[in-house]
Amino acid sequence: MPMPLQHSIVGVNPNWETPQSLFDEACTLYNVAPSLDVCATRQNKKCTSFFSKRDNALGKPWKISFYMNPPYGRKMDVWIEYAYEQHKKHNVTGMALVFSKTETQWWHKFVQDKAEVHFIKGRVRYEMGGCPSKNTAPYGSCWIIWRKKK
Repeated sequence: MPMPLQHSIVGVNPNWETPQSLFDEACTLYNVAPSLDVCATRQNKKCTSFFSKRDNALGKPWKISFYMNPPYGRKMDVWIEYAYEQHKKHNVTGMALVFSKTETQWWHKFVQDKAEVHFIKGRVRYEMGGCPSKNTAPYGSCWIIWRKKK
């Protein structure tokens, strides 16, 4: 008997990059100006400062406004929880581009009633190596914004 596919990761690439135009549009539309990209490479960073995989962002403090397009997969909850904790601990604005997985525990614990959520119409065509991917994402995406308290 064949093993069932894990629905949460079908068609998902953990290396998807945020299209620059999508990032710029969201920053303008939602009045957000992140200074630190916590899930980036030198080639695809969206902010002047960034953490790469080698830097291990989950082991560092995020003391300035941050952006993340976390690696999609089974560890999404770890990234979302850490982002929420850093937002609270350092009173900084955080912005994330993630799948609209409203049924998950991480959504209910760290997003619902704790952040602004802006759903993206249609499906995002992420990039790979700076070029649009062949296909769009298999799920709808959204912007999550944890605002700094005044």
